[in-house]
Amino acid sequence: MACRFDFEDKTIAAGCADGMLKVIDVVGPPNQRTVFAAMATPMPITCLRWRPATRAKNLLVSGCADGSISYWHITSDASSDNRTRQSRLCARLPSRRRVPRLSRQGFQGIFSRQNCQIFQVRVYDDNTKSLVVTFNAAAWYQTGHSNRVFSIKFVNDDPNILLTGGWDNTIRVWDIRESTSVRAIYGPTISGDSLDYSQGTILTGSYRNKDQLQLWDFGTGKVIQNIDWGGNSEQVYIYAAQFSKFVPHYIIAGCSGANQVRIFDRSQRNKAVYCVEGFNKGVYSVDFCNNSNNFSFGGGDASVYFMDLTM
Repeated sequence: MACRFDFEDKTIAAGCADGMLKVIDVVGPPNQRTVFAAMATPMPITCLRWRPATRAKNLLVSGCADGSISYWHITSDASSDNRTRQSRLCARLPSRRRVPRLSRQGFQGIFSRQNCQIFQVRVYDDNTKSLVVTFNAAAWYQTGHSNRVFSIKFVNDDPNILLTGGWDNTIRVWDIRESTSVRAIYGPTISGDSLDYSQGTILTGSYRNKDQLQLWDFGTGKVIQNIDWGGNSEQVYIYAAQFSKFVPHYIIAGCSGANQVRIFDRSQRNKAVYCVEGFNKGVYSVDFCNNSNNFSFGGGDASVYFMDLTM
């Protein structure tokens, strides 16, 4: 499950484990529509990002577990067939898992493949859809990831720098100009879209039963704070975590085990101030609105929730 607000917060896109994409209108009368089957053989959609409207509006980018990165045009014409068409297939990679994102400089693709021990990070140009650089896996002569990679984040202070994390308990800092990993932060176990960056601070959510939610100083690579989840934290295994976008005062995280979503207030030393619970299955994706502190999330119960954060 992956979910993402468009830039105007009028629509939520949701990617499902069966390879289906859904578009949900959150402004006006409720309207949910299945827009297409993303692949012939159903496989999970692992990540969604809306493309900035520099040339065309309503472009959605999906990353699927079959290794494909696709662009989809979501139109507003209610009379068109499913209101969706595939714009173009960017790449089909021999992967088991990758997470795409969009930055000011272009499209980023990341993937790993366990059976051939290829745990690479690949960066693509958004305009030409061509490969810019490949960051290779760890070897005796080079630094890199030594296990599957599950999350990527460009540093918005410098679009040449990106962060990646996965199962090797390492956050890698990569420099496109150097074509290599320039630094590593050891500790977090990333198993989903649970890596974020804001104003010199890195947020990590780990799939483990201790120190799951952490803040790191980007400059020093040291832990700023182990955020207390509250309650029975030993049952918390985080899949998704994110800084708020509108005003960066909040952190959201979703987990399995306890099957909860929690909001933390950065102005109160990251105290847990909001909890949504009672689910039978885990929460795998979270997203804040772009123009308010409202949020959405989805998980194993095949539902997408939209919440009004009122303190």
